[in-house]
Parts: sequence; C-alpha cells; structure tokens
Amino acid sequence: EEPGSRYITHLSPSFGTAKQISATIIGYFEGITRDLSQLLAIGCDGTSVNTGWKSGVTRCLEMKLDKPLQWGICLLHFNELTLRHLFEMLDGLTNGPKS
Repeated sequence: EEPGSRYITHLSPSFGTAKQISATIIGYFEGITRDLSQLLAIGCDGTSVNTGWKSGVTRCLEMKLDKPLQWGICLLHFNELTLRHLFEMLDGLTNGPKS
C-alpha cells in the first residue's frame, strides 16, 4: 500500500460485457455511498474486456467519471499465453485434459 492511499475492495463479476461489469462496479460504490471523484487508479487482469481502449471496463469507468485513471494491469495471463504457445511449439499439443 502506498503512503496516503487506501485499498477499497475487490470485485469479481463472473460474467458480462465491459459495460455491465463497469455498471456493477459503479453500483457497488453508489451502494456504499462512496464518492468516486477521488478515485485515481484501478487494477485488473489483462483480458480485453477489461483493457479495451475504446470500450473496456477501465475505459468505461473513465468515461463515466469523466477523467483518466491509472491502469494497473496484471500481466500473468499475458505470460501464460506466451509460454503456452512456446511449449506447444517445442513439445507439441497436449493429448488429454491431465497432460
């Protein structure tokens, strides 16, 4: 935790479009009567529904708040996909669900 900052919560909608997920996030904060005008950053994984530059969740939140946010994007999925393709190239495709 950075000095002067505070972690608020963790939300994990299990499905939905970027607009639905961002509406869920906004609804959560409205439900706990939090003023989002002081929100500076948001974190998420690197899936396109979250990071799409035109209509991803983070962009939808920026448009709703009418200000840019600092994006904290986890790149573990990026590494996972890159390494999976490398291993498939080197070792071939897997042949079962447990292999």
